[in-house]
Amino acid sequence: MDHLLTQEEQLVADTAARLFADNFSPERLRAFIADPERFPPDAAALGESGLLGVAAPCAAGGADMGALGALQIAVAAGNRLVPYPVNDCMIAAAMLGERRADLARDVIAGRSQVVFPADSTCAVRWQGGKLHGAIDNLPWGLSAKWAIVEVEIDGTATNVLVSLGAAGVSRSARKSIDPGCPAVGVAFDGVAVAADAVLGPAEPQWRRLRLILAAAETLGAARAALDLAVDYMKVRKQFGQEIGKFQALKHLAADAAVWVENIRVATEHAAWAHDAGDDEATMYATIAKGYASDYGRRVVEHSLQAHGAIGFTWEYDLHLYLRRVLRLSASSGTANDHRESIAAMLDGILSEAEA
Repeated sequence: MDHLLTQEEQLVADTAARLFADNFSPERLRAFIADPERFPPDAAALGESGLLGVAAPCAAGGADMGALGALQIAVAAGNRLVPYPVNDCMIAAAMLGERRADLARDVIAGRSQVVFPADSTCAVRWQGGKLHGAIDNLPWGLSAKWAIVEVEIDGTATNVLVSLGAAGVSRSARKSIDPGCPAVGVAFDGVAVAADAVLGPAEPQWRRLRLILAAAETLGAARAALDLAVDYMKVRKQFGQEIGKFQALKHLAADAAVWVENIRVATEHAAWAHDAGDDEATMYATIAKGYASDYGRRVVEHSLQAHGAIGFTWEYDLHLYLRRVLRLSASSGTANDHRESIAAMLDGILSEAEA
């Protein structure tokens, strides 16, 4: 399936690409990496654009465009290595739109960040209306005001909104492979939770959307890395000619281009199935994330090979794309985790057919 963008989706894609290019240059990213508190990302520009509300309901100030709309923004964010929890905030605004429209509007306006643990499972438990335990890895946890965690309440997996500044919450910095995404460990020691902070059952659609947008951001980063390699191969000369004319490097670029296109098709199909409520939407999202986790990394590795030694230097931007892809690849399950999930789903489908 090859999804043709609607006029509205194309407008979102173009707007996001321009916004991120104008406000999130490589120089700004490196300044943020050096001192996140002194050089925070320009949340005001994001808030004025309204892009973070593309998947949120209209009642909360969103555009209600679903996964296909959000996908365009995630791709653009990955392409520019935006140092902001774009995906988490888009999903949070959509989740909170019905129950906490006030907070959803703050998220859309860039006034507040709501983030999720790197993995859907974390060692947090519910006891007497309070949270206990810890999250080992919370990306963007230093700057975020809120987190949405999944806990078991009366035998049901439930999403709970928790303030990271509440009494009983402590945060400690973690080293992240992606320096453009600071992470923390969070401990909960009897953190009280208000009734309106219990968001209801952890519905599969939100886990699915996280997989789709992670794959989309990986797509953007992989595509940018490939573009860097192709541009370099056009100007770098060896033995008196551009290295792009060498057969071995042509194969590297051709393989990478095929993988990028496959990630795009798989991710767009997963987003379409998600929005359409397809019965197999979860499997399509799992396929997209698993493929992107594996082949996104391979694309960047091929781009590094095409550059030779310069691609591995701190001064060159390519390693930052590899770091972003490696973090996304491990988030919400590795490629192997998703292959196992796909196998289990297919086994279930075959068993039903045989019955």
